[in-house]
Order: sequence, then C-alpha cells, then structure tokens
Amino acid sequence: MGEGRAIGAGLLRLRFLARALVLVRLVGLFARIERRKDVTAVLLHLDGLGVGWGQAQEIRRMIKRLRRAGKRIYAYVQAPGARSYYVASAAQRVLLDPDGGINLTGLAAQAMYLR
Repeated sequence: MGEGRAIGAGLLRLRFLARALVLVRLVGLFARIERRKDVTAVLLHLDGLGVGWGQAQEIRRMIKRLRRAGKRIYAYVQAPGARSYYVASAAQRVLLDPDGGINLTGLAAQAMYLR
C-alpha cells in the first residue's frame, strides 16, 4: 500500500506505491487515522497511483470521510493523470510540483457504423 509516517506535530504523510496498494488495508488505515486524536492533518503523495476508476472512487470517498471527521487533507502530486487528480480533488488543497504538469487527456467514446 504505502508508507505512513509522522512528519510534524499532528501531520501524517501517506505515500501511495502503485504495485502495493491494497484497498482493504487502506480502508483499515484510514479508519485508524479517523480515530486518532493526535493526527490533525494528512499529506497524501499520490504519484504512481495505479488503481482503476472504482478504487479511485473509493479512496476519494475515504478522503472525504476523513475531512468530515475534522482532519485537514493535503494532496501532493508531481505529474498527475486523470485518476490521481480525481482522488486529489477530494483534498482541501492540491499541491502540484512546479517541475511537474497535469496530464489530463479526458474520456471519449466513439461509435462505428458499418454497412
């Protein structure tokens, strides 16, 4: 899933590692963060978020739940794709690396008719 470590008074940093992200473990981690009174803010490092749209939606819901619990959520991205930016948009503030860029290509559908 990723690493979680304190980086200041009440601030917890979570770094998502694409190949190790397990949604079940993440649910448990977010539930523990929600209950901890000593954690007042969370910094999410979302680069390399290798999840599908369904998992991205679940992670975004968990971020919103933490916000409702009174936690400040910050998302840091270097060069986010659509899914990373979608998840990051649930945070109170999205921090973009000055050397990075946003890679949003959008969604499209096309129908082909043959005779």
